[in-house]
Amino acid sequence: MLGGASTGGPYGPLGASREMMLAMMVEIIVMASLIVGVIHVQSFDLGRLSLWSRQSGPTLSMIMGAAAFFLALQVQLGKLPFDLPDADQEIMGGPFMEASGPKLALYKWSYFAKQILLASLFLEVFIPWPKTGIVPVDMLINLIKVFVVLILVGVIDAVNPRIRVDQAISYFAGIWVVLAVAIAFALVEV
Repeated sequence: MLGGASTGGPYGPLGASREMMLAMMVEIIVMASLIVGVIHVQSFDLGRLSLWSRQSGPTLSMIMGAAAFFLALQVQLGKLPFDLPDADQEIMGGPFMEASGPKLALYKWSYFAKQILLASLFLEVFIPWPKTGIVPVDMLINLIKVFVVLILVGVIDAVNPRIRVDQAISYFAGIWVVLAVAIAFALVEV
């Protein structure tokens, strides 16, 4: 966001403002979906949350939280239909308009790292199976699962057109309804 806002052209700040709008809406969705698990575990420790998910299996509230996290994952990764900050046809690449060379490579690398980290978080909290207890094997299993999630995100990216900002806000409102129900189910331990 800072890189896009600091450019001299008109498209960088526009892309940065769209990125900020999406981040403000989606980060709350991601946190609320994790809160569903936190309610069950009574702890913010991700290790305990993952262990609880492995031991208790899927619950209705966790499935709904996983669905909300996955829907927010598409937005977090900047994929269609939510590539509003980059919108090549509208704002010419958005925050990356003025970037080139090593600076652009660093921006792109941060997006790739974000993809792997968010997909790993999603999988570790909501789909933590299978675990062998052997660290290299578990890391390989996680990488395979991350690859599958990113392929699914890529398929969604390939088959959907971009939506408008007002449509995105309506979409997020729908996710909030799902999350509110999931949190209510988690409070009554469903």
